[in-house]
Amino acid sequence: MSTTILNWSLEVTQYPVPWTPETVDGVKRRLNLSLTDTTHDVSLSEEIRAATLQLENDLNQSFITTGWRYTTSRFPSDGSSIRIPKRPLQSVTSISYQETDGSYTVVDPSVYSVDTGRREIYLNYGQSWPGQTVTTQQAVQIDFNAGYGDELTDVPQLIKQCIALQVCKWWRDPAMEDNDTSRFDAAYERIVAKLFDQFYAGG
Repeated sequence: MSTTILNWSLEVTQYPVPWTPETVDGVKRRLNLSLTDTTHDVSLSEEIRAATLQLENDLNQSFITTGWRYTTSRFPSDGSSIRIPKRPLQSVTSISYQETDGSYTVVDPSVYSVDTGRREIYLNYGQSWPGQTVTTQQAVQIDFNAGYGDELTDVPQLIKQCIALQVCKWWRDPAMEDNDTSRFDAAYERIVAKLFDQFYAGG
């Protein structure tokens, strides 16, 4: 089964709640800060959010369930499968394509199946992608959910540790002037490499 690589774009359709798998109290414990002192909660929360974004970008992932829309100009002309570019894929909620009047028609789910592990949408036996008369940049829209789950406990502990590690680095050296924080960078890179080996060896 072949996979066609299309020109595409992604946008978030539903942001996760909670937004990040690491908590302020969790980072406070790592920094040996008082849990009852809320003086730094706002700044810690902002740093956790930034560290989460950085790690999600580095791993090409969503951690907590997030709704996404994948848009492209066309279906594969050779009937090959479509690969979703965000990990880990939970489900595809709908596939639709644009008509000449600007409206969108939803593809019958019986036409295709989804392999979440491979992040691929492929045609069922005897089926074909709809014929298109419109090929704008957003002519085909695929709505899907990505993430480990809805709860903090669904996210692997190693990811939480990596987020906390980055926050600890920023907290200890906010101006990033201390060469001693290079050990944090080395540890971060080791964890990211381990996550790739652990979760994505299969592509």
